[in-house]
Amino acid sequence: MSRSAAADAARLADALSGMTGAEAWSVWLGIGSHLTVDLGGQVEDRHTIRGQEVTSIVGEWRLWIRLAAWRLEDATQVLAGCEDPRPVIAEKIVVLRGRRVTAVTVTAPAMETVFDFDGVRLLVFPVDSGTASIPGRLACQWSLWRPQGDIVSVTPGSGEAWTVEPSKARGTKRDSPFRRQ
Repeated sequence: MSRSAAADAARLADALSGMTGAEAWSVWLGIGSHLTVDLGGQVEDRHTIRGQEVTSIVGEWRLWIRLAAWRLEDATQVLAGCEDPRPVIAEKIVVLRGRRVTAVTVTAPAMETVFDFDGVRLLVFPVDSGTASIPGRLACQWSLWRPQGDIVSVTPGSGEAWTVEPSKARGTKRDSPFRRQ
């Protein structure tokens, strides 16, 4: 592993460290294996869906896993994985509710990330190298909306493994984790 990949992983871990202590209060399964976790305080979010202005209550921190694999485990067992049957996932992901983030670790070069919720770990890892050029493919693996008004997006293999951008795109159809399926 190159020194720059390790440094990049450390910078990403630092960008995520502010969520330590935030409590998960909403966890839900979206389309396919998409997983959304709302953490910290509750905030009002206005956005447009199909031309309609909609107001939602979301977490000041919002983690949205969309094109990455994930697994939920504790010290003794795997609780659920992203390819398990939906009823199993729905039953198991609720274990995160009421738990606080105690640590976030990132491993280079793929930016595999572990969110530790009081001993229950949510492991997030890419399912491909991210180097294939597929027209129209949304390569972002997962995103985190932060209270300071920006979005951390992880896209391994993209040249920039992760980015921080203003959250003005929050709520657009292309980027929205707000529509519950």
